[in-house]
Amino acid sequence: MIEGLVSHGYVVASIEHTYEVNAVAFPDGRVVALSPISWGIYGPQPSGISDEEASRKAIAWEKKRDDVWAADISFVVNQVEKLDHDSGSLFTGKLDLTHVGAFGHSLGGRAVGRACQLDRRITACVNMDGAPDDGAYLNYPGAKSLTQPFLLEEAFVAPPTDKELAEAHESRQHFNTSVAQQDAAIEEQLKRCRGGGYRVTIKSPGFEHDSFTDVPLMESANDPKAKLRHFIHSVWRFE
Repeated sequence: MIEGLVSHGYVVASIEHTYEVNAVAFPDGRVVALSPISWGIYGPQPSGISDEEASRKAIAWEKKRDDVWAADISFVVNQVEKLDHDSGSLFTGKLDLTHVGAFGHSLGGRAVGRACQLDRRITACVNMDGAPDDGAYLNYPGAKSLTQPFLLEEAFVAPPTDKELAEAHESRQHFNTSVAQQDAAIEEQLKRCRGGGYRVTIKSPGFEHDSFTDVPLMESANDPKAKLRHFIHSVWRFE
């Protein structure tokens, strides 16, 4: 996707959030590794913690992290502006800072929603398969509705079978109610996007959450022909 955008003349800044990825290398030679504390919220929970409580803890953690990631995005916009204004830069006067877009995948997609709430310099926002349970982006107390165009892209997920629901100790009625509530929350948020709210569900053989990333290509070493075929087919349909 980055190569596709660049081929149309866009400049793309790919952000590595410090402590949140395997390793971030700085120009002075420092390398900062992934923080196990940061992602521990998704690990095994203490006994006696209900699924609902664990979910609430995860959402509270994500809101704090998305505030940090949104600040990272704004920091990068600041640096891009400096590149455009710096007389010694290769990009001096060549960047169109009136058309700045942000897109992210999964938790990164939620961070984009937060960044677009806080930084109006971003004029288009895309959340790739990162919708939380309560809407198209995380709800923050007192947060204003988005003024920018906002796109939510989702990978189609087939409903669980009766056997899968039974193994999860969940009824079909409860599952359908939960899905309907999430759909209603997404639609309500998208309606409030003054620049336009859009939702696209991608349904293609082999296309899933990680298909928005390079993961299928990297995993193709396990089954080069089959997985690479799936990856190329999914990207072709997506394009």
